[in-house]
Amino acid sequence: MQQTDLLISLVDRLPQFAAADRELQLLGAAFDARILIGMGGQSRLLTVRAGRVVSSNATPGFDAVWDFALRGPVTMWDKFTSDPPPPMYNDIWAMRMRVPEFIFEGNTLIAAQNARALTRLIYLLRAARAHA
Repeated sequence: MQQTDLLISLVDRLPQFAAADRELQLLGAAFDARILIGMGGQSRLLTVRAGRVVSSNATPGFDAVWDFALRGPVTMWDKFTSDPPPPMYNDIWAMRMRVPEFIFEGNTLIAAQNARALTRLIYLLRAARAHA
C-alpha cells in the first residue's frame, strides 16, 4: 500500500473512531463543520455534526462546500500521524505556525471556536494509524 493510500484510509476510518471516542463526544457537543482534509493530491470532505462524523465524501468535486480545510503533503501527514510525532508536527496548531507546507484555510473561526474538539478529532488519525 502506498503512503498516500495508507493516510487516506486513516481519514476514511475517522467516522468509526470518532463514534467510539467519548472525549470527542463531550468536547464536540456543539461542533458542526464541513472539513476538507487534503493529503497530497487526494481529499476527503468530512461532515461533523455534534462532534460526530456523519459523512465522509471520498470524491469532493470542485464545487464542494466546506467550512475550512486542512491540507498538506503526504510527508507532513505521515509525520503528524507517527508515534511519537516529531517536534512541530505534534499538533495542528503548532503546524499552523511552524510548518510552511501545512495549509489551514477557510472559515478558521469555526475551527478556533471548536479548537479542542477539532484537535481531538484530528488526533484520532493517530489512533487509526495505530490500529492499521
